[in-house]
Amino acid sequence: MGSLQERITSTKEGSITSIQAVYVPADDLTDPAPATTFAHLDATTVLSRGLAAKGIYPAVDPLDSTSTMLQPRIVGEEHYETAQRVKQTLQRYKELQDIIAILGLDELSEEDRLTVARARKIERFLSQPFFVAEVFTGSPGKYVGLAETIRGFRLILSGELDGLPEQAFYLQFEEMTLNLCVLTPNRIVWDSEVKEIILSTNSGQIGVLPNHAPVATARTKWDTSHRWIKYHISYKQY
Repeated sequence: MGSLQERITSTKEGSITSIQAVYVPADDLTDPAPATTFAHLDATTVLSRGLAAKGIYPAVDPLDSTSTMLQPRIVGEEHYETAQRVKQTLQRYKELQDIIAILGLDELSEEDRLTVARARKIERFLSQPFFVAEVFTGSPGKYVGLAETIRGFRLILSGELDGLPEQAFYLQFEEMTLNLCVLTPNRIVWDSEVKEIILSTNSGQIGVLPNHAPVATARTKWDTSHRWIKYHISYKQY
């Protein structure tokens, strides 16, 4: 295989892409057989049994997978920087897993707990609804653009989405928003995509986040001015 790979090259007339499926004995990437094979490849995509067990698909391990093209001059500074920060967060989470298993999450420092929470969101954000898996998942397949993906990771890393539960990121391929529609008997007062809704009711406040089941609430006294919206519905937009 090494002989074949070394002969493959790109020319002005075209190029050849070779894809190899490599079995790794006992999932040991340092085994001589896969290690020798990887030396001839430009990129490796490593599938993880652990991610598959969590139901996260594609079950690609972002720490063990590599690409020689992940360089600033090829993918751009923003893409490269975001990828490195994502890998650092996941690596720290991996290092903390033994401590979590023995002592529990509460024994971690506040900074490490925050890292773990963001890493778990990143793991789920790496999931993607496949077209070929529609019949199994019930979710329609979607193509996820690169710019949208990078933006999503940067929002997670910056802490802007710390208030959302990790499950909100599973198979998430669009803006993490929900629709807010305020109606009166005569007209629509407000209809927009928002990040979070806090409804003030007689019994307290109700918070609604993206991916929540549809919620409808009625009020007996209507004030259709913007003041009603401002003081009775607190909304956060991008």
